[in-house]
Amino acid sequence: MIALHHLDAPWRPADVEQREGRILRQGNKNSTVQIYRYVTEGSFDAYMWQTLETKAKFISQVMSGDKVIFDALVNINQCIANLAASVNHLPA
Repeated sequence: MIALHHLDAPWRPADVEQREGRILRQGNKNSTVQIYRYVTEGSFDAYMWQTLETKAKFISQVMSGDKVIFDALVNINQCIANLAASVNHLPA
């Protein structure tokens, strides 16, 4: 394979990695490959690619052990647990 054309933006960064991994994998007979992403300006696709970038950065921070992100996740878990506890005590 010599080129990959992204006609849409997937929901998860792992899906992009999977797609691009198919062309960049060992065994490809072409030493140089091109990856193209098609986006209509001002469309939902542009928003999706930006969202994917944000998700990928967040995942990278979590996987690298960024303490600020870890503390935020712990805080979110505590808030959810507190909310669940308060909902369980509401009268029916």
